[in-house]
Amino acid sequence: MLSHIHSKRQGEKAWQPIMVFKALLLQSWYGLSDPTLEKQQARDLLFRRFVDLNLSESVPDYSTFWRFRNLLEKEGLFEVLLDEINAQLANQGAFNSYR
Repeated sequence: MLSHIHSKRQGEKAWQPIMVFKALLLQSWYGLSDPTLEKQQARDLLFRRFVDLNLSESVPDYSTFWRFRNLLEKEGLFEVLLDEINAQLANQGAFNSYR
């Protein structure tokens, strides 16, 4: 569902859509603001591992999360993707889905 979202070719570093979406999942599950998500990704090794960032890589800034979430919402994908992931996890007994 994210395959049509392309990284930009010029300007700042382009973040992989799947990596940013994984960060948005963490944000949703932990109830974090965009700035707090940025800080948490910079500090928390489990967050880094989940989104597939190694220690030497920088993290996206909070405006990246905001822009990407707005793009997903504009295309009607954010709720669909979040519901699908939460349903799959709930079906496997990982947790009860929530937002």
